Amino acid sequence: QDQQRVTSLTFPLPHPWLHNLMASGFASFGWKAFDLACHVVVDVEEAWNSVKNISIPTELQPEKWPGVTKMKPTDKGYQELVESFEQACGQCQDKYDFGLCVAAVYRVEHKQGGEGDEPRAEPRAPAPSAAGSSTERRRCLFHGTQRDSAKAIVHGGFRLPERRGMFGKGIYFADCPLKSLQYTRASERSWRFLPRFLQSRGLILGCSVDLGKSRELASANQRLTGQPGWWTRLTGFGHYDSVTGLTKERGGSLRVPEYVVYDPSRVRVDYIFEVSSVAVPQS
Repeated sequence: QDQQRVTSLTFPLPHPWLHNLMASGFASFGWKAFDLACHVVVDVEEAWNSVKNISIPTELQPEKWPGVTKMKPTDKGYQELVESFEQACGQCQDKYDFGLCVAAVYRVEHKQGGEGDEPRAEPRAPAPSAAGSSTERRRCLFHGTQRDSAKAIVHGGFRLPERRGMFGKGIYFADCPLKSLQYTRASERSWRFLPRFLQSRGLILGCSVDLGKSRELASANQRLTGQPGWWTRLTGFGHYDSVTGLTKERGGSLRVPEYVVYDPSRVRVDYIFEVSSVAVPQS
């Protein structure tokens, strides 16, 4: 009789399986527990609908930014970009329990006769170098950031931060986009949960970075500025343009490498990848 009362309710349960769950729950725990569960379901459903209806403000949509063009899947180079992005993720996929799905790719146009005339660096997995080596190279690296910051970077270029990071006041990049995802969220807590359950999208900048002479470090040094000290100015020894943070496999402390430059003019944004995260079971 009570089971019939449950199934005849006009209560708007959001999913059929929840209706069955509520019915069985009532049979086990009574009307008081059932009523409480119904309120919880309604609150969750309303919150979910609110989240689904949230739209990104127009001013934070990359295709609305001057000089930014949304690429079509049929555009020349689009598929290659997506494949290269996925390969860059794949090199360190075993270190993360989530993957990235590319929802859109945007090309950032540059003025003719300036730095935009240089060839664009395409995303690709890096070639390993010997520990302690210094190389001169231009690389395509990734920088995750919030939408308002991405807009400011595209319009006005990178700026050195006010706070010191692991390797001082520099601009930080990764060769694996999975590492960059965490910086697209407002907080450490939000990026761990929102992307998976709400499928919210973040922006990762694909940048051409002139690393110049890179200094490889195994441990943190927050005093670094990229500026030569008196000994370097006097002798020329110890000069570096960037820092490469080493992974645990190479004697460092990082899960994946970090690359830091201290001169914003060494960086050019070529592409914007709009991504969402997907859960990947660990083997």
